[in-house]
Amino acid sequence: MKKLIFIALFSLGATLLFAQQTITDAEVANASDTLVKSPKDTKAWQTFQSIIRDDAYSPEIRSRVMFFFAAANLLQMNTNRFVSAMQTLQAQYPDAHALFAKRLSIDDWLVPCPECGGTGVKRGTERCLNCGGTGKIVQLSPRVKEQVFGALAEIKALATENIQFAEASKKALSENNPPRRITALQALVSKYAHRKDLAEAQQALTKAEAEVAKADALARQKKEEQALREQEETDYRNISTRLEDLPDSGIPVMVKEINRFIEKYPKSAYRLELEITQSKMQQQKTIHDYIRVGFYITLGLAAFALLVSFVKGLFVPKKKPIGPLPLPGLNKTNEETDPLAGTFTDDHDQP
Repeated sequence: MKKLIFIALFSLGATLLFAQQTITDAEVANASDTLVKSPKDTKAWQTFQSIIRDDAYSPEIRSRVMFFFAAANLLQMNTNRFVSAMQTLQAQYPDAHALFAKRLSIDDWLVPCPECGGTGVKRGTERCLNCGGTGKIVQLSPRVKEQVFGALAEIKALATENIQFAEASKKALSENNPPRRITALQALVSKYAHRKDLAEAQQALTKAEAEVAKADALARQKKEEQALREQEETDYRNISTRLEDLPDSGIPVMVKEINRFIEKYPKSAYRLELEITQSKMQQQKTIHDYIRVGFYITLGLAAFALLVSFVKGLFVPKKKPIGPLPLPGLNKTNEETDPLAGTFTDDHDQP
């Protein structure tokens, strides 16, 4: 007695332990293959029973395993268990039940009685003994066997896809090269777009695309900054070249050029140098302008003075010239005016 109790407890413990273990997709695929070849294989049946007991198992596979059990019961002519299994399927997976209910109907196991032609009576009002007066007899359609093996094929396909998806996901997520990682994730999401467990892959793809976009933006920014620095050097050399021997007339233009340079390159290392140069040029131009204005003013005043003198000469009358007063005794113009010379005539020679 004790031995029997021990065996029973051991069996129960083993069953519970087995039920708590997670059935892998590889085990599901193997169980499907095994049941196709050996429909009575105990281990395969236990694998499927564990899936049915696990409410958290993949609904896609679990609902098909439940339909497989229902169809297998029907294949064994156990219509009651078929109906019960389908009711359980409907309660847990209504959408799946609606799909599977179309695959097998009552017409697949109840057909008109050949003895009474489906009327339920024979020879007038006598009840047909072959169908018990129901007019129907249980006769399985070939579709039942087709659905049993069809369900196994679908279960294997789903399990195989899970294995392939897991391997592809692991490979794509482990890719460190950003472009190759994006390519692998895009292929994964595209190939398995029908799956409901793509969240991780989609999030990884979004993150990878954002990182690549950010890296591309930084690369473009660096390239643009390098091009801007090269253009800055070119513009500065042009200004430096033009500053050599710059005439005063070119200062206003150069001041504008420097302003444009500073506006275009506000953080340039040459800004302070050019601002000092610009200030000196403006001071130089101001001094030269003052000198030029002073020169023109002086020249204008000289010209004005000359003009005034000329005009005054035209309107003021000329005075008669005043010579030396005549000396007494010198009334003739031809007389000598030298007072020491005296006047000599020939009168002293006369008696």
